[in-house]
Amino acid sequence: MLIFSLIFGVLAWASAIAAMKIKQQTLPVIISFLCCCISAVLQFFDIRNRALDGDLAGLMDTIDITVIGIVVMMLITIILNFIALKLRDKRN
Repeated sequence: MLIFSLIFGVLAWASAIAAMKIKQQTLPVIISFLCCCISAVLQFFDIRNRALDGDLAGLMDTIDITVIGIVVMMLITIILNFIALKLRDKRN
């Protein structure tokens, strides 16, 4: 499940960067936010699965970096999408 989270995270950034380069930028920005949310939800499902499996030691070892990773991914996605929308406003 973590590999899918990584794929959706990369898709979030890639679609935000693509939005900066094309004229129609609303759809890629929406796709970017959607991929970012899916990536975060997949991380939450992984945490839930570890808790249900009783892997509390593994969960405690990785929870801090997981939270930091989710926050960084979301911040970068928001910044990239904000830049894409500002570029759209500047072009129009």
